[in-house]
Amino acid sequence: MADKPINLNDHRGKDERRFARLRLRQVRKLTSEQKDKTKAQDRIEDVLISTLGETWPEVGPHALYLIRVLADNSKAVSTKRQVLIEQTVGALEALCSDET
Repeated sequence: MADKPINLNDHRGKDERRFARLRLRQVRKLTSEQKDKTKAQDRIEDVLISTLGETWPEVGPHALYLIRVLADNSKAVSTKRQVLIEQTVGALEALCSDET
């Protein structure tokens, strides 16, 4: 004999159902935003791959992008790492603008 699935909403109060729907909407929104961010990053990376250059103004944006991606995705939680990343980004931005 197969058991029927239990509808959990039947056992929840009105407020609990409302909060469950709200959480579900928030998860869907975050998932959608993450997909959009991933698509945008893919487009940026396609452009950067197709435009690799040989001078600072051409290569600098590639390095800046990679440093920022690594800073977002790595454990750059220590103050020293944050300072190092900020200084490196500032130096690369200065080098890129000096060459133009």
